[in-house]
Amino acid sequence: MITHCPGCQTDRCSRLFVKNGYDIRSCRACGTWFVANPPSSDRLREIYREGYFTDRLAQDGADPLGAAAWRSAVTNARRRLTLIRRHAPRARRLLDVGCGTGAFLSVARSEYDCVGQDVSAEAAATVRERLGVPTHTGDLRTLDLPTGGFDVITAFDVVEHVPDPAEWLTALGRLLAPEGITLLTTGDTDSLACRLTGRWWHLMTPPEHLTFFSRAGLTQLTARAGLTVEHVAHQPVTANVGYMAAKLADVVGRPLRWLPHLVAACRLDTVDVDVNLLDVLTLVARRT
Repeated sequence: MITHCPGCQTDRCSRLFVKNGYDIRSCRACGTWFVANPPSSDRLREIYREGYFTDRLAQDGADPLGAAAWRSAVTNARRRLTLIRRHAPRARRLLDVGCGTGAFLSVARSEYDCVGQDVSAEAAATVRERLGVPTHTGDLRTLDLPTGGFDVITAFDVVEHVPDPAEWLTALGRLLAPEGITLLTTGDTDSLACRLTGRWWHLMTPPEHLTFFSRAGLTQLTARAGLTVEHVAHQPVTANVGYMAAKLADVVGRPLRWLPHLVAACRLDTVDVDVNLLDVLTLVARRT
């Protein structure tokens, strides 16, 4: 049982609710929420086995919803590269942590010497085969990667998945070159969307998501890892309507099982829109 906040490390935490059988607690000091009874390492490995990414980022036309999600992910990758250029204009070596099936790397490889990492062997194999980008499978903390070997490390929607975010972020920081930057994204518990929806928040999906950071919790975690925060903001993202409907139905359950069918019937399932619910943090931090 976890009793200390993963963000600020205090024990001033109280129980909020139970979701999917997992006890969600809130830190009264910094506002971070977390799963107090996380799944075993064996259970986590099962989650990311073959099939986890199948319906999320398919490139081929056999899965229209997956293809649409891939297209919107590529659009977001281009937007994120603009932020990287601004903070690290001379960067050359880039590591994408939690790279999935490679949407970001498919864009970044034209500008950087790229390496990928993911806990899913299937996803890593997909990146190697389709993109030709060297990609490692396994835990970032134990992989044989060069200390100080990367000018940029990206980790989009990853930190909420890891069992020990403090140790994970410290390991990530060791891989950064001096003056190198990391670009992270994760949900924001300070947001109105999170506060209003609570257990039905679209990012409240244990056991996949284990920690739900506030801005204060995330910045304190980053500082403890030896990184200096340079930028924190709520950036808009391009999202596929059909994918959002399927995600919402999955989070809420039976009351919204009809939503993806309605979206498809209205021929909106392949439409992309720019969305900003002000509930996803984009953070840039530098190893100084």
